[in-house]
Amino acid sequence: MPRLIVFDCDGTLVDSERIGVQVGRRMLADLGVALSEQEFVERFVGCSAQHWSDEIARTLGGSPPADWSRRHDELFVSTLTEQLEPVPGAVEVLDALDRLGIPYRLASNSERSQIVRSLDLVGLAERFRGRVHSAHEAARGKPAPDVYLAAAAAENVEPEHCWVVEDSPFGVAAGLAAGMRTFAFTGGLHPPTRLRHAGAQALEDLRDLLPLLEDGREARLVSS
Repeated sequence: MPRLIVFDCDGTLVDSERIGVQVGRRMLADLGVALSEQEFVERFVGCSAQHWSDEIARTLGGSPPADWSRRHDELFVSTLTEQLEPVPGAVEVLDALDRLGIPYRLASNSERSQIVRSLDLVGLAERFRGRVHSAHEAARGKPAPDVYLAAAAAENVEPEHCWVVEDSPFGVAAGLAAGMRTFAFTGGLHPPTRLRHAGAQALEDLRDLLPLLEDGREARLVSS
């Protein structure tokens, strides 16, 4: 049994990445850059803030207009407010962890305010109160392991006793680099082939975690 499960947020617990892709493609199209959904996913989804800024500049051949980021963020927030839902199975998995007494935390490349807003919109904010870790408060974002190691340290659990649930190549790499058992959720936007890192276990549905947890619970009871 894990002593701690650490979840990514966007695309893993809340279905925000589809909205982010929709908004980002629209904003880039306004600047004359047409990217397919898959091209946008491969370049931007799940990345650190620095990678986002660098890749936007590279895609445009220079910095965007001065008000571009503000307009992007405003459109993203308004669309989130209208459309955001939990990822299917997320609430069921969290309910099971509560029943089993397994702690869980959240580790994301997003800013804390964005994480909390998304959790609040889908009714998950109270579950993660005091258990949110943002890469903006760590030395490095994913694919570096810093934010996952911070979550383990806050729970006073060694990395080898932690499970990570991720949906992006950046996040899967971060979980593995942290020395944690890492699950790659393949039900999101990223092609499963991009998530098949050596050592990561694929999850087509978040609820596929439930039998693993029950098996671990039964094994623990037998051994005791």
